[in-house]
Order: sequence, then C-alpha cells, then structure tokens
Amino acid sequence: MLENLKIVIRKQKKLLLLFFLTIFIPSVTLSIFGLRVIRNERFRLAELVENDHRRTAGLLKSQISARIENIDLSLQSLARHSSFLEKNFIGMDDLIFSRLAGESLFGQVFIIYKSGKTLFPFFQSLKTVKDDSPFVLSPNQRNLLSVAVENEYKLKNYSRAIAIYDRLFSSGGNGSFKAEMLTNKGRCLMRRGAYTQALQVYTRILEDYPLSISSSGLPLGLTSELQILECYRKLNNPKKFLESAIKLYGDILQKPWKLSRDQYNLYSSMTERKLAEALAQPQYDIEKGLYENEFLELKEHHRDHMVTWDKVEIIKNEIVPELKRMLDSPRINTDLPIHRSLLIDEGDFLLIGAWILEKSGLNLQGMLVAEIDEESFKTEFLSPVLSEYLKQGEMNVIISKIQGGELIGKTDPKFSEPTVTAFFEDNFPPWKMEFFHEKAESSSLKSLSKNFYFWTILTLFLILIFGGIILARTLSQEMEILKVKSDFVSSVSHELKTPLTSIKALIERLKEGKVKGTDKMMEYYSIISHDTEKLTRLVKNILDFSKIEEGKMEYEFEETDIPALVRQEIEAFQQDEIYRDVSMHVHIAENVPPVPADSSALARAICNLLNNAV
Repeated sequence: MLENLKIVIRKQKKLLLLFFLTIFIPSVTLSIFGLRVIRNERFRLAELVENDHRRTAGLLKSQISARIENIDLSLQSLARHSSFLEKNFIGMDDLIFSRLAGESLFGQVFIIYKSGKTLFPFFQSLKTVKDDSPFVLSPNQRNLLSVAVENEYKLKNYSRAIAIYDRLFSSGGNGSFKAEMLTNKGRCLMRRGAYTQALQVYTRILEDYPLSISSSGLPLGLTSELQILECYRKLNNPKKFLESAIKLYGDILQKPWKLSRDQYNLYSSMTERKLAEALAQPQYDIEKGLYENEFLELKEHHRDHMVTWDKVEIIKNEIVPELKRMLDSPRINTDLPIHRSLLIDEGDFLLIGAWILEKSGLNLQGMLVAEIDEESFKTEFLSPVLSEYLKQGEMNVIISKIQGGELIGKTDPKFSEPTVTAFFEDNFPPWKMEFFHEKAESSSLKSLSKNFYFWTILTLFLILIFGGIILARTLSQEMEILKVKSDFVSSVSHELKTPLTSIKALIERLKEGKVKGTDKMMEYYSIISHDTEKLTRLVKNILDFSKIEEGKMEYEFEETDIPALVRQEIEAFQQDEIYRDVSMHVHIAENVPPVPADSSALARAICNLLNNAV
C-alpha cells in the first residue's frame, strides 16, 4: 500500500505540484491574509465603538454639567439679590417660591447665616420669621394687665377682664400685643359661655394678625384656630366643626407658623385625634362623607411631613455644622459655587449652593444651599437624556454612585465589560458612567456575515476542499490501477510459467531421445503447439491491456457469427490436456443473427472468461 502510494506520488508529482501552486498555497495565503484583515477590522470596530462611547460620555457629561451649572446660576442670582443681602425674609420667601418652587429637582432649600438660625423656606415659610423686637409695656399697661389677669383668674369677673383687655388693645402696641389681648378676651368670652362672640374675636385674629406670636412664643393664629374648633363643638355645629378641623389640620401641615418639631407633632396629632373622634360619633354621620376622604389624604400628608422633618433634622444636625465651618474658613473663593456630596446614615445628600455676601460685597455673611433630589433628577432629567442614546439597543449605559449603588440603568448579561468609564470633574456629582457594548459572542456571526473577507475565505476554503477531494480521488484511482496491474502481472506470470514449464519439459525429453513412438512425439508436438498458442494469446492480452490503458486500442468491426465463434473457442479450450476432464454445457439460442464485432477481440474475451472460470 505504501509502496503504491510512493509510486503514485512520483507518477503524479506534476499534478501535485500544480495543486499546491495553484490551489493550496494561494488559498492558505489568502485565508491568512483575510483572517488578519478580519482581526484588524474587529480591532478597528472596537476602537470605533470605544470612540463612540467616549464621545457619548462627553456629551452626557456636558448635558449633566450644564444642568448643574444652570442650578448654580439660579442660586447665585438669588443669593446676590438685595433681599438676601438685607435679610428681608418676606422678600426672600417671595423670590424663592417664584423662582425655585416649580423646580422639581430640589429637595430642601435652606439658608445659613453666620448669625441666626438655619432657615428652610420650602419647609417653613420665611414669612413666619418675625424680626419685631418684643413690645415693652408701659407702667400703666403693665398695671392694667395685672388687674385684668386678677379679675379673670382670681375673681372670675370675666366682664371686667374683657373690658380691661379691650382698653389695653386700644392703648397701642405692635401686632403681636394686640393679637394677644384679643386672645385673652376670647378666652374670657368662652369661660363666660359666649361662644358666638368668642368666634368673632378669634376670627378677627386670623384675619388681622395671622402670624402674630404670644409673649411665650406660641403662634396666636394657631391657638385661635384651636379655640374656634372648640367653640363649634360647644355650639354643637358638626358641619362647621369638621370644616374648621379639616382646615386647621391642613394649615398645620402646610406650616404657616414657625413651630418646633415637638410643637408640630403635638398640634397635628391633637387635631388628628379630634377629627378621628368626631368622625366616629353618630351625630357627625350626616357630614362624615364630605370630609372622611379629605381627612385620610391629610393623614397621609402628615406621615410624609414627618419624614421631611427627619430630613430637616439631619440637615440641621449633620450638614449645617460642616457648612458653617466652611463659612468660617479664611480661604474661600466666592466666585466658585458650593458643591458638596455627603453620605449620612446611608443617605446621599447632593448639595449645590451660592455664597451670600454682605452689602459691601467684601465679606461673607451666609450661603443659600439646595439639596438635589436624586430620584427626581434621575426620572425627570437622566432618563429622558439616556433614552436618546439607547434607542438602537447596541449600547448600555449605567450611572452609579462612586460609593456604590446603581442610580440608573442595570447590568445586562448580553453586554461585555465596560468599554468606557467616565467620572465628573471634581467628582461632582459623585457618580460614574459606564458604557457597555454587546459581547463579541452575540454579535460575531452578525458582523462576520456582513464581512467581504469572511465570504472570500469561505469560498477559498470550499475550493481547497473541492481540489483536495479531486486530488485524493485521482491518487486513489491511480493506486487502484497499480493494484490491478500488480494482480494482472502476478496472474500473467503464473499463466506464463505453466506453459513454459510444460514446453521446456517436453523439449528436453525430445532432445534426449526418450520419446520413441511416432504417435507419442506427435502428441508432444501438439501440446507444445497448444502451449505456444496459449503464450501468444497471453502476450497479445498484455499488449492489448497496455493499448486499452493508453486509449490506443483499435477494433475492426465486421459481421460476426457469434454462436460459431463461441463453439470454436470452446473446442479450442477443450483441446487443452488440463481442461479435458472439465464438463462444459453450451446453451445457445437459435436464430442468433450476425452482429458487427471485432471477432479477434471477442474471441480473446471468451477465452479469458473460460480460463478465469476454471
């Protein structure tokens, strides 16, 4: 087998050389070149993707930075207004609500002065901040007030006390003093049972002095509403009671008065309890349906406000002290905005602010700070902006906090490791942006199917396989031919050896004179003649085989009697001494017509068939 293969390779070396030079080497060379081009193309596409992500990161950063810069400018414009420079609280309140109240990105806005308490205008109106100095009573007013108190509490002479309170009201004083005298008068009227008149007094306080403060610091507008509520209850007026209670509950939640957390919680809880008790009583059933739903909504607002109180307390206790230390720092560039990010009790506070200067413009006196609501910033700004970049679906963007935790976006298994990670200048906001592209596994087939070199390589690969198959078949056929030749030569050698041995033996006996009889000699001559014809036929077969293999065999066709030819060859076959004992039966159909054939070639074929059959 191996020897035959070597012979075939030597014989077909031109074909092999042609295959390697024209098919194998060009295909392999072009395939290697194509693979390198595809690899370079992938690197180029990866670089394009990275550059696109960097460009997108730059655009996104600029949009977010521009939004923050707009907030900076708005706060700076407010902080430089005369109302802030002069501490005009009413003007400050109007400015903040006109310019910032519609800005949903703000959580809390607060104002810090070096001297004074921290103000939260969104949480508690600045109009409740009174800069009136306490009213100083004259000696005569002080004496009259003592007499009125004695008549009210000790002598129970409410009419006399009311008259003195009216006299003190008319004697002059600021709004808080006048409101307090009216409050005292209303209290006396209620003790006397004159609830209708008391209602008129307390209503006047609400109309004329809603933000007045008592000498003990209580908001008189709030105490007046509480007393009005009590008057309606005493007058057994369910509708007015529920109406006033709902109004009071709403007013407390809207915080028109400056209350401490404890005061707020006390008055709101007390009003809520009064309302709940009233709605549970049978006599209020008629009016219950009108106010029950509103009451439930206010209770929900109450819970929300308590959460806001918690945030305000955190700002007061944790954030404001640090910001005040900044105010006291000698190295402050007032041209730069205030950007701070603080992590307190697992809560993130993103703060943007502006410096408040004195009227001279030389020294600092405070700061205006806005807390950015991350959830609002995410839903109202980041999500719409990101959606524009994520329309095609080939890119994923995740914005997360540097400290940990995703702000917007989520990981997707079909995307690879981040191609670009971008941070903001000075780490404000303290976020990082990560850009992802589809994994190569999920997009390689799609990209390869669009690549010209891929199809070129595939075509060359198919040509190489086709050429290899043809070459293998050619070599296989050559090896099969060699095997046939080898078998043929072995068979012919055996066929030649038998008659030659017979001829040699007979000739030797004749030469030595060992054959005496004429008949015996004639028999030997006949055998020698037959074996000679057999050798001639074998040689003729070999020559014909070579001609057939080379395609040079020529045939002479003539009308041939096939039955006669068959019988002739059988008779010649039976004359061989070797085959005399072979039994042969010949069946030839009648009336077989002559056919065009090469009688010599056909006779040799029949002879070969007979020889092979025995």
